This record gives sequence, structure tokens and C-alpha cells, in this order.
Amino acid sequence: RSLSLASEEEAIARVAMRVRQGGHNIPPEVIRRRFVSGVKNFHDVYRSRVDFWQWFDNSGPAPQLREEGENP
Repeated sequence: RSLSLASEEEAIARVAMRVRQGGHNIPPEVIRRRFVSGVKNFHDVYRSRVDFWQWFDNSGPAPQLREEGENP
């Protein structure tokens, strides 16, 4: 299983909220780079290595299933 947010901007907003609560900052360019590479790695690398996979959108109050699949 993998969790993701709907967009890079959602990830940036979550980090900004965490900073307001006393957490550490991550520069937006780093968040964007990690978001893109995370989605790419999930599709190109990780899901081909398991028998069954699920990808959830964690943008809302509860994770929502976006995709799932099985490998032969």
C-alpha cells in the first residue's frame, strides 16, 4: 500500500501548516522534486515488485483508494 497526496501544492500546504505548529520546514522545490519522484517510483519500480498493490489519496479526512492491481 502507498499513500499520496493529490498534488504537489497540497504537500507544500501541509508542510507550511506543520511549520506553523513548530515543525521543520522543507523548501518547496524539494517537496516538488520528492513528490514527482515518489509517484514515478511507485508506478515504475515498487508496484511491479509485489503481488498486489493499492494506492491511496491521503488529501482528505480519510484515505481514498485511487488505484489497485495485481501482478501475475
